[in-house]
Amino acid sequence: MKEKILQQALKLFSNEGYFSTPMQKIAQQCGISKASLYKQFESKEDLLIQAFEYSLKQMFHRAMSINLDSSLSKMEQLEQKIVLELEVNKEQRAFIQMIVRSLPKEHNKEVIGLMKRTRSALLNWHRDSLLEAFGEEIGSNVWDLVLVFQGTLREYVTLVVDDKKKLSPPLIAEQIVKMLQTLVEHTKSWPEVLTESAMSDVKEQNHKLHISNEERLQELARRMVQKVEATCSLPQGSNVHKAAYELQEQLEREEPKPYLVEALALYILTHVDIKDEIETVQALLNASP
Repeated sequence: MKEKILQQALKLFSNEGYFSTPMQKIAQQCGISKASLYKQFESKEDLLIQAFEYSLKQMFHRAMSINLDSSLSKMEQLEQKIVLELEVNKEQRAFIQMIVRSLPKEHNKEVIGLMKRTRSALLNWHRDSLLEAFGEEIGSNVWDLVLVFQGTLREYVTLVVDDKKKLSPPLIAEQIVKMLQTLVEHTKSWPEVLTESAMSDVKEQNHKLHISNEERLQELARRMVQKVEATCSLPQGSNVHKAAYELQEQLEREEPKPYLVEALALYILTHVDIKDEIETVQALLNASP
């Protein structure tokens, strides 16, 4: 229910404005009482902040699906994530501007906290994206490259979204990746300005918007179910469907049973190519305490 409320709030706030959307209307759209809504969220401001954080995490979930697409090279995955960020900025720019107008940060510590968490989340996401794309080639200058990457991307966002310039997102992504490849080739000769120690506070602030291993497992389960549904037609593939749903149910548990996950996954693998997903699931399960 909470996810439904956040989705409806995003829609109403974006279409009708924050001040023009009463909590009663959000409750009605969700089929609940206003009192039930306030049990989930302390205030309308709290709902707005959580709705924004929800939209940001949705982008991170979509980016995770790009990482799982084995048909793409590492550079193509990075390009796709840049395109995704450009599209999300275009979709959410009005909503972000509305937050700034509705909750001026000079008078609101919650908004200051939101902006800090958002900045940290994006910095960490961009860092992870560069490390996934370039690996050890990036050397010790990853944070310096993150700032170059993020600054360049931000200017393209301004040109496309605010200045309404008709630029191709895929072409922008290709250009940024080519520039990054050129920079990475020379990073070993760069002085290390932003060390891991210097950026430790940014890494620590990322916890609230970080996608947990549990969420990653759930996303992997959804992806595997989608692959089964797209590949195996019923009724011939009914057993494969059942196995996929059982696997999803296991991975959504607080403590999945590894032996059952492995058995179900291996059975599905004989019918549908989920090798990459299985490897990621196993790595996440092994990383769990």
